[in-house]
Amino acid sequence: MLGQALSGTRPPWPAFACRPARLQRRLQRNGVQCGAGATKRGEVLLIADLLGKSYDGEKQLFQGLTFSVVAGDKLAVVGPNGSGKSTLLKVLAGLEDFDAGSLSRHKGARVGYLPQEPQLPTGVSVLQAVLAAEGPGGSSMARAVLAYEAALAAAQSRITKDLEVAIERMNTLNAWEVDAEAKRVLEAVGITDMAASVDQMSGGQRKRVALAAALLGKPDLLVLDEPTNHMDVNMIRWMERELRGGDMAVVLVTHDRYFMEGVCDRLLELDGGRAFVHNFGGAGSWAAFKEAREFRRRAQANAAADARTLFRREAEWMSRQPKARQAKSMARQQRFYELSERARDVPPPDMRVDFGAAAAGGMARQGNKVVRCSRLSYSPPGSSGPPLIEDFSWELQPGSRLGVVGRNGAGKTTLLDLIAGVKAPSSGVREVGETCVVGYLSQSPPPVREDMRVIDYIREISDGRKARLASSGGQQQQEGGDTPEVLLEKLGFPRPRQYQRVSSLSGGERRRLHLASVLVERPNLLILDEPTNDLDLSTVEVLEEQLRAYRGCLLAVSHDRAFMDAVAPRLLVLRGTGRVRLFEGKLLGVPGALG
Repeated sequence: MLGQALSGTRPPWPAFACRPARLQRRLQRNGVQCGAGATKRGEVLLIADLLGKSYDGEKQLFQGLTFSVVAGDKLAVVGPNGSGKSTLLKVLAGLEDFDAGSLSRHKGARVGYLPQEPQLPTGVSVLQAVLAAEGPGGSSMARAVLAYEAALAAAQSRITKDLEVAIERMNTLNAWEVDAEAKRVLEAVGITDMAASVDQMSGGQRKRVALAAALLGKPDLLVLDEPTNHMDVNMIRWMERELRGGDMAVVLVTHDRYFMEGVCDRLLELDGGRAFVHNFGGAGSWAAFKEAREFRRRAQANAAADARTLFRREAEWMSRQPKARQAKSMARQQRFYELSERARDVPPPDMRVDFGAAAAGGMARQGNKVVRCSRLSYSPPGSSGPPLIEDFSWELQPGSRLGVVGRNGAGKTTLLDLIAGVKAPSSGVREVGETCVVGYLSQSPPPVREDMRVIDYIREISDGRKARLASSGGQQQQEGGDTPEVLLEKLGFPRPRQYQRVSSLSGGERRRLHLASVLVERPNLLILDEPTNDLDLSTVEVLEEQLRAYRGCLLAVSHDRAFMDAVAPRLLVLRGTGRVRLFEGKLLGVPGALG
């Protein structure tokens, strides 16, 4: 490991190097805070005043947003897909401009940002990637630390000229504390091989590295966009513990209700382009938010209805008496135009997404045999270690519902690939029923042309299915099923939206389009790998409810604990040994750590 001591009992710096405690005092004498943010709890970090942002100068994402963030705040941004949540986070992090209003930041406050899909530098090690991201001079510090590590390893318990030069460089850059802290944070997020190449890492591992880089900067404000994506349950629990306390402010977007309630004490709602602050958090806050939102929307709808009644009365007067109107006070005319605005101020309609009807609307007939796995084992090509999946035997029954859980790298997606037939086992037999039609929602959607219309993409897949049936002599077992247009409507794409280009879709809309591409095949075995990624909280709840209407066999992997508790009464548990064990009950009841 990089940074390993010459002796197991010695610290990771030689006796004549500047120790972290002395370095800490030196930095503090120079007015630099080390190991904590530069602000104290309650200090204002930023103030947004009438903030506005449009998409391509046309579509208004939000306008008139007014709110503040103080040190110690834990703020969740909630709202439907396409409401501008991710864009707002980028604006707060200083990565995107805004069109209107003002955004005032605390001078000297540090901001850390974790995007949904982190972009790490290529051709570097884990430690290099983290140190290179650690504030001004990070790249120089990374080179100094790595040069020291190389000299230390080459010295073999001797003091060499190269080691002396490397130590002097570490002292000059004050790199001892950062080196130790980088390794501590990386180990805390589950990364132990500091020399590993980021190019060879999975999505979950890369996200951990990016999170470590954000935390290493000791930000006063940490901005997180879907931080639980690709993370396993153990890592999510660690993040909850790490983020909920302290003076560091957190602003996040997440579809994981348990995580949101475990971290956040306030909610910032984006609804119809406006912002509403809810000053509550913790357990039960999502239910309280929905109740408050419904109360506000009912009041808004009632006010708009009253305004429409008055508007009709005033409109009749305006049309009947044009001459008399000129003699009346200008105040009444002004009231007429104000009523026109108020009558149109209705709450945005809830997006109607009917996953259950979409899935059940044209499901192929299901026989008694779905998929039977007999002693399946799988080892990645070129691997000399133990199998990732070993001796797995299971028969999926019609109508069964199973969740698959385990730590990152335990083989959850590989198990789905084996059951779906995407990967061939190293040994063992997979048998598939004659009537089984597999629909596999993978984590990464297939490539789609950005200039293609949404409806054309789904029609193309539907036509391909019909052509395959015709060429194989198969019968249309699903007569009366949904057309592509109806299917898309059930998945939250109204007819006008279906004729928009794929390039205009938000992340959540792309995920629903991916689901439509799976359901149009009319599967009776639905396999879902992280289906809640990129969906907003309300849509995740609808997905949970509507999947209960699905009559086929369901198999799901998800890091979202609330989702798994709702849809998976039984679990296949992977603990990284290659073995798969059945657990009867909810995810929260699985004994022991999943790592």
